[in-house]
Amino acid sequence: MKQPSQAHFVTFSLKAPEARSVELAGDFNLWQPQKFLLKRGKPKGQWELTVPLAAGQYLYLFKVDGQWKLDPANARTRRYGDTVSSVLSVP
Repeated sequence: MKQPSQAHFVTFSLKAPEARSVELAGDFNLWQPQKFLLKRGKPKGQWELTVPLAAGQYLYLFKVDGQWKLDPANARTRRYGDTVSSVLSVP
């Protein structure tokens, strides 16, 4: 992924205490979840990853133990074909 020249650092966070792995995929990384692995943080069960993003609107999903999940902390979604994704706006 190219580093945006005017990056905003965005932290993605998901509470998944039973998860063995949590990945992040979106149009900002060509939907390749293996490139963005969240780290288990504290408190236990909280997963986080901070990424640089340029201003714009992005679609994304979490991949938890191989299963795609919407961001439960973000009510904004958009349907694209058969897939519903979470929406993030970076000012």
